[in-house]
Amino acid sequence: MPADQAGGRRSPGVIRLAPSYYKYLSLLKLSPFERHAGGGWRFGTRRIAYSVVDRLTASGRARIEGSRLQLVAQIEGD
Repeated sequence: MPADQAGGRRSPGVIRLAPSYYKYLSLLKLSPFERHAGGGWRFGTRRIAYSVVDRLTASGRARIEGSRLQLVAQIEGD
């Protein structure tokens, strides 16, 4: 059983994502989000809120590289 499920303990520095954020992770698997020239983030024509990008980067699931938000590869067994 993972440490975050054993008695409610969590690893330090791990931020859990709400279930609604997993749809954004699915989109990132398809293609990175791009920083829009007028501000904000985009997946195609869909707007992505700054708060979503902040939460994904804070959780360690994504990182900003230049003008793109990339999915971070997960290591099996984590």
